[in-house]
Amino acid sequence: MRNVILAVVLGSLLLVASFTRAAPPPPVAVGIAQGIDPESLDPHMDTLSSSQAIFGNLYDALVNLDANNNVVPALAVWWKWVNETTLEMKLRRGVKFHNGKEFTADDAVFTLKRMLQREDPVRTRSWIVGIVKDVVAPDAQTVRIITEQPDAVLLRRIAAWLIVPRDTFTQVGRVQFGLNPVGTGPYRFVEWVKNDRVVVQAYDQYWRGRPKIDRLVFKPIPEDYGRFAALKTGVVDLVANVPPERVKEMEADPRLKVETVHSSRTIFVGINTWVRPFTDRRVRQALNYGVNVQELIDTILQGRAYRNPGPINQMVFGYHKGLKPYPYDPERARRLLREAGYPQGFDTVLTGPVGRYLKDKEMQEAIVGQLQRIGVRARLDLRPEWARFFGPWLRKEMQGLYFLGFGGIILDADYLLGGHFHSKRRGLYYNHPDSDRLIELGMSTLNEKTRLDTYARLQEFLLEEAPWIFLYDQQDIYGISKRLRWRPRVDERIVLYGAEVAR
Repeated sequence: MRNVILAVVLGSLLLVASFTRAAPPPPVAVGIAQGIDPESLDPHMDTLSSSQAIFGNLYDALVNLDANNNVVPALAVWWKWVNETTLEMKLRRGVKFHNGKEFTADDAVFTLKRMLQREDPVRTRSWIVGIVKDVVAPDAQTVRIITEQPDAVLLRRIAAWLIVPRDTFTQVGRVQFGLNPVGTGPYRFVEWVKNDRVVVQAYDQYWRGRPKIDRLVFKPIPEDYGRFAALKTGVVDLVANVPPERVKEMEADPRLKVETVHSSRTIFVGINTWVRPFTDRRVRQALNYGVNVQELIDTILQGRAYRNPGPINQMVFGYHKGLKPYPYDPERARRLLREAGYPQGFDTVLTGPVGRYLKDKEMQEAIVGQLQRIGVRARLDLRPEWARFFGPWLRKEMQGLYFLGFGGIILDADYLLGGHFHSKRRGLYYNHPDSDRLIELGMSTLNEKTRLDTYARLQEFLLEEAPWIFLYDQQDIYGISKRLRWRPRVDERIVLYGAEVAR
């Protein structure tokens, strides 16, 4: 009898142990607070870095850029140049979209041709138009990209071209796809409650292996203090664009840590050089002499930015180290305005976003005040809704000055210079035959030293032309829960694959 009882007890213990072993650990969720909500979850209809942070978890490109800016395989496993203008890429086998459909060359060709199309153009069209001539698929695992001319930056460009599924996109259309996206990335889409959250779930069949974090919740919180409060109370685990005045408080909190990085984003005031009085170079130079950039950095940003004398970020290939910034010289600014025929100054407008960049509202208010001292009376037109700013800016409707930042994952001078200043690409508010020529030379020359020399000449030319008020490179400040193991990148992408949470 004793043996029977002992057997029953042992069996019960084994049964309990088996249930204990079988019980899965609780799901791990991480909350991320950013300044604004996406316009769309279609990766080609929204180029905001905050939206791209979400896209980097939903989608893959043919290649990636690692944390050291090296090109590494992704959906393509290897590549070769067939000739100076044809790149052949072999695709990874066995990759599946989140809806279970297999990724093939047809999806890559569809994605790139969609970016090229003139009808119903996408926001990312400027990333590819004038660069790629055609895309073909010799077979289901091979893609050939034919460029208009030799392109030294092509592989880095490809890292930004996120792949969408041809069949699914064709069936549902652009609008519906932007609401219910499908990719091949480490996380699959769950829900988007506009102005509240975007939720994504770990994709079990991800080709690199399932992510360690089960669920990501991206929350748009426009106000600096609101993001900070969400982190302090544990609503989120990661906050971008932390206000400088909050850094010491976070460093003193045993539950939190602060990470900073020299961002690839450059902040500037753009000038519509096609309208008076900004058609006169002397006026544009006067604006640069009239803004005390270092004072703005030291006061509003508490020193947490990097003075940049020109248009190219210091973290980007092609940055000209020998470029000297405009000194603060209000008297020289007034003299240039007199020489240009504006002894009493003039009226204009400065249009800009709110909540998009660190201290953007305060920065614009201060710039307007400094310009007032040299006789430039700028009315401030602040637009909290990003779409109300970005759409008119992209359509070239800005009539005076505009406040903007430019970054991105393509850490090469051509991305900014070509995208902003080349007349056959975006051509935004400034064009010149000499800058067109130098941009084309820098892009098509494969020799690295020649490219650096070309971009140095171009930056010296643009410094003299002054199509912008040159300001600073942004320092990205992140507030992070100590339970989250994650490191920021210079390109602002919040990629959570590889991150983990301490239990």
